[in-house]
Amino acid sequence: WKESGVIVASAGMLKGGPAVYYFKKLAENPKNGIFLVSYQAINTPGRKLLETGKFDEYSPLLKARFEIFDFSSHAGKDQLLEIVKASNNLEKVVLVHGSYDNQQHLADLIKEKTGVEVIIPENGQEIKLF
Repeated sequence: WKESGVIVASAGMLKGGPAVYYFKKLAENPKNGIFLVSYQAINTPGRKLLETGKFDEYSPLLKARFEIFDFSSHAGKDQLLEIVKASNNLEKVVLVHGSYDNQQHLADLIKEKTGVEVIIPENGQEIKLF
């Protein structure tokens, strides 16, 4: 990758999907960062990565910055709103998961309760963060 950016990809335990594709593209460069955001079940590639630093027995050792954030993948709107409220100096929230109607409901709630701008991007839409 020649430009800086953020990629949000599904399959948080690295069992398949776009996350595996991007992981393999980014893992060997120490300038990159890979962040998992939920529980890593036993015997999943995500758990193996946490325990050994390797995606599988054939892959090279991970060189990218690697961190895990313990976010619940089952938080409801009230818990998500509390996260936004607890975040200092938050300017924008980007909603990337859920049906459009549910995202819009949460976006309206966040805007009403916190004043924070909420973006619901279209698939493939580029969002400038800086």
